[in-house]
Amino acid sequence: MSRLSYRAVCHFFAAVGLACLMGGASAEVKPLSMPGDPKLVVFPYDANNSFRILARPRAVTHIELAPDERVRILALGDTVSWQAVDKENNVFIKPTYPRQSAAGTLVTTKRTYQLLLVAGDEDDKFYQRVTFQYPDVIAREAADADRAMLAPEDLAAGNRADAAKSARGASAAAAPTLDAASLHFSFDIEGDAQFKPQQIYHDGRSTFIRFDSGVVDIPALFRLREGTALELVEYANRGNLLIVGRVLEAGLLKLGEHEVRFFNRDMLRTTFFGQLERTGSPYWN
Repeated sequence: MSRLSYRAVCHFFAAVGLACLMGGASAEVKPLSMPGDPKLVVFPYDANNSFRILARPRAVTHIELAPDERVRILALGDTVSWQAVDKENNVFIKPTYPRQSAAGTLVTTKRTYQLLLVAGDEDDKFYQRVTFQYPDVIAREAADADRAMLAPEDLAAGNRADAAKSARGASAAAAPTLDAASLHFSFDIEGDAQFKPQQIYHDGRSTFIRFDSGVVDIPALFRLREGTALELVEYANRGNLLIVGRVLEAGLLKLGEHEVRFFNRDMLRTTFFGQLERTGSPYWN
């Protein structure tokens, strides 16, 4: 097995900007840009904070809500400078003029979103698609998956030994007691393999790697450690969710020649010279 030093890890993630690692508390939720296209962003949903949506003239920004949500009302403070159309769980907005801003409230059948719409010039950065992660939904799905694994009907079907073994292997990463407020979506993901995870997050004790439901072959997982070879990591497999009984600082998912790498901004930060260094995180052990 080839060796991958901590310096090599720095090389892989040197392109990650300092902006996502800096700054204190804010009344606005910061989005995560998709690695392949920075115009596609994901916000972690927070009912008590606002979402800053970047737009520009001659371009439409698509706000995509959860599949089971339906728009009830979209109230904007400026309906002259902004155009908005909604249908089912989708909202499409476009500014009429550059350098405009407007506050708005989006009320759906399940949630309320506080929006701050900001229009730049035609060549300024904008969000083409905005989606949301819902920590409470993720926690509930993880708990449901854990309960389903040990459901009586599964045990009766002859899976008692396998279920018990999986439960023992994941004892340090048990998901049923997940608190949505404790989840940290602090991982940057690099790569374009078919098995690229939808989400990676941790709760301060365990790391959770969620794949698309269409992923059939689950890759091997390695921990990237400073000055050492890749370390194979054991995990519990709960359907399309992998659970690791520790908080990972950096990792590699590998299947054949295909790879996806990730690193945890809670534990690593990019220096001015584009290298990674440890933070003072309590998750190091």
